[in-house]
Amino acid sequence: MTEKDTGSLKTGALNGAKAKTPVYIIVIWAVLGLAVLASFVAMIYFGVKTVAGGGRGSGEQDTREYTVPEILPREDTPDDLIYVDPDGTDLIRLIDVRTVYSAELTCANLADGRLNYDIYWLERKGSVLRAEIPSKTVEFDGSILYVKTELYSYTVPAEEKDFYLELGTASLDEVLQLAREPGSDIQLSMNDKIIVVTSTDSEHGISHYYEISLEYGLVTYEIHYIGDTVYRLNRIQNIDVFPD
Repeated sequence: MTEKDTGSLKTGALNGAKAKTPVYIIVIWAVLGLAVLASFVAMIYFGVKTVAGGGRGSGEQDTREYTVPEILPREDTPDDLIYVDPDGTDLIRLIDVRTVYSAELTCANLADGRLNYDIYWLERKGSVLRAEIPSKTVEFDGSILYVKTELYSYTVPAEEKDFYLELGTASLDEVLQLAREPGSDIQLSMNDKIIVVTSTDSEHGISHYYEISLEYGLVTYEIHYIGDTVYRLNRIQNIDVFPD
């Protein structure tokens, strides 16, 4: 064998050694790949379906079980509250009622471990209100309520509270009226941003919790319980206010 042939054999052996990856390296990369894939799947499973992650006009149904914070995650829960005597406080004067705005209204219902919710695009211009998702549109012009869905439509004389009732939420006037009734408690955040109204129907085991934004004049959060079980939650967020 010549020196040239010997050199060729050595070169081939080196190239072969470089091309062959050790088994333990392959195993490590395989484990890392599976870990990344598992993390990605978990992120989708636990993150994408949350109500607060929905976009404009989306309607979704989710059969997984949730706790209240998972349904509507919040970072603005009032933690500094003081008791206010409703007889000595004019609540309406504390509230800056806006008449031109847009927002997202999330309406969630829980029953038999199932979560159903809609995220409405909500708009107001003076006395005119409109809420919309792909399968439903609700409009109120100050005296007439228009409801249109994929299956039916109708028009009826109505009041503003009927617009909110159609969506499954409460109007500001309704909550203020409830706040004046026996069995209701009122708390005001010390930063003067939120009024909290709670009410309990002991006879039927039903309780209600509302937050009124003093800045926007909107019922921005509400939770309803039967006993200790939440059956409905609503939240208004992503509020944009415009000049009157």
